Amino acid sequence: MAVLISLAALGGLLGACLGAGAAILAGLGLWRDRETLERGALAFAIGFGVLGWVNFWLGAAKSLSMPIAWAVCLILSLGIVLFRLPASEPAPEKRLG
Repeated sequence: MAVLISLAALGGLLGACLGAGAAILAGLGLWRDRETLERGALAFAIGFGVLGWVNFWLGAAKSLSMPIAWAVCLILSLGIVLFRLPASEPAPEKRLG
């Protein structure tokens, strides 16, 4: 049972990182001009920071509990739907002359 809880927590945190990062990148207008793998890597890195920032302030306010942590993960993971948007096509090479 502990393994399943650990896997569920890992999935929730992964989804929260990807979703939060995707939402931030889309909000800044940096989402559509990226390749799929690059979008995933940037979304995870930015989302990891956002998730840490949110959890820090919840912990500093002494209001971090398991239901609140799951709610934060659920809300942040809503940005995953942005991965369904098509990635941009690679820019054509310009020839000199």
